[in-house]
Amino acid sequence: MGTNQSKTCLSEKDIHMIQKHTGLDREKIASWHQAFLTDCPRGTLNKEQFVRFYSELYPDAEKAKAYSQCVFRAFDQDKSGYIDDSDHNGYIDRGEMIKMLDAMFDMLNVDRRALENTPEYRVKIIMNALDHDMDDKISSEEFIEGVCRNDAIRKILLPD
Repeated sequence: MGTNQSKTCLSEKDIHMIQKHTGLDREKIASWHQAFLTDCPRGTLNKEQFVRFYSELYPDAEKAKAYSQCVFRAFDQDKSGYIDDSDHNGYIDRGEMIKMLDAMFDMLNVDRRALENTPEYRVKIIMNALDHDMDDKISSEEFIEGVCRNDAIRKILLPD
């Protein structure tokens, strides 16, 4: 399962990609990476570790916990109970994406009375844009590429 070895140093490319997508500075990235290496020396994360890391980012721990559990399930494609190298080519389906957005919207206290603020509506738009073979699932690579290259998709994922 995976390589059982974590990457002990981040490349410049890794750092720039993380900075671009998170807004974190180099020092914070290095700190998080070191914490990951300390807690997960084999390069795998179980659900409890993932939830703990994620919950540290958000003040409302209960909402962060619900969201991070959905995210973990989406990334643990082989259902091993760990996120590792074997999960990199997974897929996220419509139902799991709705659950993730629903938990994220709860965490961010999004008012869902307007149709465009419902997870179902936003997932419909995302799936129409990214699910090219119409099988009701998107590979993690398609999802990441779509989010990185498409401002409209990014805005759909980020509630107002």
